[in-house]
Formats: sequence, structure tokens, C-alpha cells
Amino acid sequence: MNKLLCFALCALLSGTAAGEVYKWVDDDGVTHYSEKVPPDKAARQVDVRPFGVETDDDKGCHTIPCQMERLQKQKPVESPRVQVPNPVRGLPFDIFIQIERGMTEAEVLIRTGKPDQEAIEGTEERSAAAASTVNSVNPQTGERVRNTSVLRNTVNEIVKTYYYLPTLSDPFTTILTFKGGRVADIQRIRKL
Repeated sequence: MNKLLCFALCALLSGTAAGEVYKWVDDDGVTHYSEKVPPDKAARQVDVRPFGVETDDDKGCHTIPCQMERLQKQKPVESPRVQVPNPVRGLPFDIFIQIERGMTEAEVLIRTGKPDQEAIEGTEERSAAAASTVNSVNPQTGERVRNTSVLRNTVNEIVKTYYYLPTLSDPFTTILTFKGGRVADIQRIRKL
């Protein structure tokens, strides 16, 4: 509010001291602004008030106390609300040593709580093939025939990564990677 009052006071005082401003162009094409009209050039008056600012004559308010009262009656502009990020909680070492590969995502969340950051990196495709062989006899020729059939099974696994960021008491970044809902990789990196 104090900045607004100072700005209004400066604008009020500079507006009365500046008077009128004129714009004109010389013979070389250079544009000039001045408070006096050049004797040999055509000049036009320029409105130098900031956009939306009214003069004293517009409101009939000619004194500084009147201007101050008018500024105090104006509604203050509300600033947009800023969303505060969640505080970093980290992952203490005594909880970190309880995590094992193959542990489910739910078991990890029960022990560690919500991660500081989470990323879903897409899917990883995993294929498995199984072959089966059957020996049989061809009924027309009587020959022994060996038939092999291959079964292919493809599974798409979601890959998630949990990040537990360093804190003052625990200067390590812990990264847990889940594939198919189970811990696939555990990393603990010291903050440099």
C-alpha cells in the first residue's frame, strides 16, 4: 500500500510540474518530445498519463489530501494464490534397509510412506516362449512324426520410479524402481 501511495504522489507531483508534452519530427525524420512547441515545426500534444490514470480535473479533486483519500478508498488488488509444494521427507536409513527386491509396491508404501516424487515411465514388454514336442505316427504313411508347437506369452509391465530426496538429517537420494508392481531396483546416492 505504501508503494502505491508513493507512486501516486510522484505521479501527481510530476504531472503538475511537467505540464504539456509535444511531439514533432525534424527534417532528418527524427522524432522529438518537448515541453515547448518548436517555432518552425508542426507539433501535436501528447497525453503522457499512464493508462487508466485520471487527472485532478477528471474527478474534481485538486489537493494532495483529496488524492490520498481517493487512493485509500480503492480496493486492493489480490495477488494469485501460490500452491506450496509438499515438504521433502526423505527416506531414513533404518527404513531403507527394510526394502528388498521383489517386495510389492504396497509393502513399500506401508513402510516408507508417500514418495517425494513419483514417475511413471511407461511399460516394459517382456516375452516368454514355451515349446512342447509331441511324437506321433502319421496314419497314412506309418512314419513317426515329431510335432513341435511354440507358445509365446507377452506381458506389458508398468515401470514406476519413486524418489525420496535428501534432507538435512539424511543426505541421500533413494530411488526405487518398480516393474509390474514389484521392486526391481534400489539405488541410494549420497548428495554431493
